[in-house]
Amino acid sequence: MCRKTQPLAAVVVALSLTLTLGCEEGSPSTSKDGAGGTPAAPTAAPTAAPTAGPEGSDGPLESMVARLRAKPGAVYARDLATALDLPRENVCRELGLYDCADEVHRIALGGVEPYVQAMFNPLPTSPITAPIATDRVALSACGARARLDLDTSGAGLFAPLRGAARPSDSTLDQVTQGLYRGLLLRNPTPDESAVARDFYDEAVAESGEGATRTWAVMTCFAVATHVEALFY
Repeated sequence: MCRKTQPLAAVVVALSLTLTLGCEEGSPSTSKDGAGGTPAAPTAAPTAAPTAGPEGSDGPLESMVARLRAKPGAVYARDLATALDLPRENVCRELGLYDCADEVHRIALGGVEPYVQAMFNPLPTSPITAPIATDRVALSACGARARLDLDTSGAGLFAPLRGAARPSDSTLDQVTQGLYRGLLLRNPTPDESAVARDFYDEAVAESGEGATRTWAVMTCFAVATHVEALFY
């Protein structure tokens, strides 16, 4: 069991890049003139200029405001549906009946339920089940996209992987770029692309003939649970 979870842990850590946040500096100041003693106009507070990502890449920018919020489950599920081109109702369903974000894990994912559970405000802190619920939604959505693309003849995010015994590095890069653009709204950095390519060899060692499906689902999962995808 431990051996099988190692590659996933490694790729999630390797693909995850913690957002760096800038802060507003300075504050309005006032001064009195020599004659009337009236306060002078406040000086505008300087703000930190956006800083570009790694040189030669399309990585994330530093935030100008040090404020970050976790996406509620409904927002996260909607973003997954948009990024992976899935019907919203097909993102995640428990037992095939109940929507994961809107019903089953609604409170754990930061929602409220005033009518039945009398939950009028979100929980003050994330419960211990929140990461598990988030993983459940992301893994379900990625699995649904992989099934559509690898088990049918239609066009889709993972369609370039279909039918190849071992996808070329350029094909892996193409799919990885599609995941980053859809889920994080940016291109992967060279290091992130390299990690995704290397992960395919780990998938082969773990899954054999099922390596392509494993790579597609777990690379999608790693990007979908990236800090940039979970917060805004």
